[in-house]
Amino acid sequence: MPVGLKKTQQPTSPLDHNRQIVTSQPMTHSQEETTETSKVSGLSGVGSSSLCDSPLLPPHISELSAVLRGLLDLVDRHWSGNFSLHLNPNFLEQAYSILSKLKSSSHKETEEKRDVGGNESVTIHEKREKSHDCTEVGHLQGTLTQKSQLTCLQKQLVTALMDNIKLKHEIHKLREDNSSWNNIDRQWQSCLQLQGKVLEAEEKHLKELKDSMDILQATHRWVWSSSDGDRPIDII
Repeated sequence: MPVGLKKTQQPTSPLDHNRQIVTSQPMTHSQEETTETSKVSGLSGVGSSSLCDSPLLPPHISELSAVLRGLLDLVDRHWSGNFSLHLNPNFLEQAYSILSKLKSSSHKETEEKRDVGGNESVTIHEKREKSHDCTEVGHLQGTLTQKSQLTCLQKQLVTALMDNIKLKHEIHKLREDNSSWNNIDRQWQSCLQLQGKVLEAEEKHLKELKDSMDILQATHRWVWSSSDGDRPIDII
């Protein structure tokens, strides 16, 4: 650290680093360089509260300055040297570089997590849409199956109605045929009855004829027996 700058008192707190009192003696060339370096460090470092808190700084620079200022305040509490790190431009430059890398790494991790979260959200949304599509497809398939079954049932119903009509025609035909057979049977029965009556009449006529023949034979015997002949003539 530069040791050419002479001060009248040690800083009592981190906020007093920018309010150090320089002696009124004429400064040498090295002292002037140290003073200019202190001014530059006060403008570029986080020890300058007016610059760190300026709204003109980008948000990430302001955040890095706040972190670095807190870190340097902590170092100053345990620093036993003559000067504060708030006034060291080399240290401030390296510290800014390291913190910027950490900040960019953290920002990348945050972006990656955000991307992963976004991808997970997209994946969940895609899964939901896929599940919804599968449900809709299943519903449509069920509807098509029901329609197909209904069509098959309608065809079976039409076939059953046609078979029923055919059976009705066949039954009607059988009834007509049965009626015809009944007529034939009645006629046959009438014919049999008529034949029976004819046979009874013939039997009666034959009986009467036999009786007549018997009477005639008896009469003929009596006639021949009462005649003049010696032997009677038997008529067979």
